[in-house]
Amino acid sequence: MAASAMAAAALISGCASLGAGSARNIPLAYAPAETAFAFGNLERMPQAYQALNTRWMNTLHPSLLQTLARLQEVLDDSLDDAQARQKSHALLDLLHAKLSQPEGFASIGLDLNNMLAAFYEIHALPVLRLELADPAKFNAFMDEAQAKLGPNLATGEIQGQRYWHFAGAQPRRAADGRAAEDATAQPARVRSVVAVVGKHLVITLDMQREDAPLASLLGLSRPAKSLVDSGAIAAINQQYGYLNGGATGFVDTQRLLARTIGDGQTPTWLSQAVQDQLHTPLDATCRSELQSLAAKAPRLVGGATQLDGQAVRLHALLEMPAELAQDLSALPAPVAGLGTVPGNLVFGGGVHAGAAASFLQKQLSAVKAAPYRCAYLTPLNELALESAEALAFLSSASDWLQGLRVEFSKLDLAAETFSGTLLLASANPSALLGMVQSFVPELAGLNLKSDGVASKWDIELPTDESIWLAMSSSALGAALGEADKDKLSSLLKAPALATPPLLYMEANGSAYVDMLSTLTEDALAEQSTSEWEDLYNYVTWPLTAASIALYKDLDTVKAQWLLTPRGMEMTQEMVVKAQP
Repeated sequence: MAASAMAAAALISGCASLGAGSARNIPLAYAPAETAFAFGNLERMPQAYQALNTRWMNTLHPSLLQTLARLQEVLDDSLDDAQARQKSHALLDLLHAKLSQPEGFASIGLDLNNMLAAFYEIHALPVLRLELADPAKFNAFMDEAQAKLGPNLATGEIQGQRYWHFAGAQPRRAADGRAAEDATAQPARVRSVVAVVGKHLVITLDMQREDAPLASLLGLSRPAKSLVDSGAIAAINQQYGYLNGGATGFVDTQRLLARTIGDGQTPTWLSQAVQDQLHTPLDATCRSELQSLAAKAPRLVGGATQLDGQAVRLHALLEMPAELAQDLSALPAPVAGLGTVPGNLVFGGGVHAGAAASFLQKQLSAVKAAPYRCAYLTPLNELALESAEALAFLSSASDWLQGLRVEFSKLDLAAETFSGTLLLASANPSALLGMVQSFVPELAGLNLKSDGVASKWDIELPTDESIWLAMSSSALGAALGEADKDKLSSLLKAPALATPPLLYMEANGSAYVDMLSTLTEDALAEQSTSEWEDLYNYVTWPLTAASIALYKDLDTVKAQWLLTPRGMEMTQEMVVKAQP
């Protein structure tokens, strides 16, 4: 009852801000209420954030054009067919010419900074629906593209609506190699479809099947009850403090699983395809047990809590049942200075190994008491039976290590040199030191005390930097570099976050740019492990280099993963420097 009241209040609030008539025609209003996932905005982005986003897009725009040119180089080398090379040239030349115009994306009818958008599921297929600033310009762009691509980009019509489609995969085959013949598994080519429906650009996949009608995907047949009608997005915004102008969304894991494996009553094209690929078909028992696993994390929600010229703050939550979330919230361990002392480049996290062992013991004991009967889940039964030794080791680890904080005060990727600090959080730092000394006996001569005073370790290093060690009642630490010695001592005395993170990352914008400025295109190429990665790095290098420069605008960037009584929470924030 309370949930229904909240949804109703949120729906009224959301419609009031949009206007009841306009709310019916925003992209999210074409998503069915029972969609498995959806992301989109109920309002346009805040004006202050639009100004910031415009500045960033202007910084990236020249690099995007360079990336298009590099993509053509790669296609010239990889395409053997002369006609294919000619068509790729024609299309990329057209796109380059359009985006080179002063108005940029507006030349093809898109206003990336002031649009309403939605990405959602219908008939187990994804749909991207964007509001166009000028539908006529996008139509003209697609007509030009079709003229250059010929039969590779064809047009079709459904219910009087024109659309473009690209050739897709070959017809699906039955297990005996013959094309499927029944009505719900008819032979079809999967097609990428683009259409301008009213003021909306719609991009989706067309299976050419009766159980996934294109008219529904394009929004020509509206859902009986839409996501906007249900008030689901507005309710999420109200519950978690998300902005209507941000891209709020959710993934319903149980619905998504039902689309994938079926619900035993109404199969989807996807669940049929999955069944065809399985040696042992999924029965009712398997579906029930798989859904019981999905119920442990039934929904992922996310949105923006701040979007303006000062900061961008994003939040996501993997919701969990209260008991499971409460058990997991005991796992993160505090680490001195992590999240409370700023640094140039910091990462770390903490876990109570003993609490983790207890949590796993509880979960695995439940599996032992009621083993899974689904053949695809029997490995979990085996894991539960063979877990004793691993759990014992995990319990013993709780005596010496529960987290770490790593900071790079300087980092030169080209020269492969760095300086900084390392903090190892421990319930018993003396025991941790003793374990380390068993591998490095020379450390005993430092005679470290739990007073946070740093002692120099006289050891020859391939660098001119010196190593300093110190210990407190809650951590063992090391500093590489004379300049970081004093910071090490202060870190050991620093408080931990009130809600310790499972994982944490932080970067100072200017320092991060300085560090990555030493990263060269040649150095990145040397790190490639495959031809595909090498080509990808080559094509995207202009955007990579320009993206690094964006950090000059930022004071700090932070991200953390938390385990709380609500579930697993993820936050990210980018604080913008004050502009002159």
